Amino acid sequence: MLFEGLSEKNIHGHSSIWIPKLKAANAAAKAKGEKITIAEDAHWSWSKKIDVTSGQIAYRHYAIEYQVETQGLMMIKLVGYQSRNEPPKDVLYIDFISVAPDNREIIKNLLD
Repeated sequence: MLFEGLSEKNIHGHSSIWIPKLKAANAAAKAKGEKITIAEDAHWSWSKKIDVTSGQIAYRHYAIEYQVETQGLMMIKLVGYQSRNEPPKDVLYIDFISVAPDNREIIKNLLD
């Protein structure tokens, strides 16, 4: 189910469940000699992102849940970007998107 706006449950799940798994995946990848960060969103604070953008009409926040568990978080910006293909039409910009670690095959493989 798609929800506009992030609930405390969504934000808490990200910080208390996702972040430890994302950091563990990055550590596991580094231990295997990977040169890239597997989960670049391991340091994101969605509560800070919401605090900075809440009340601004240019931003929208979304959560995707399946069986009451948060599966994805997204922040979009509705103004400030024009279509390259059809100027001067405005387009939305996905500012931040994060997917639950359990839904990322590369992370699941690293942590199994």
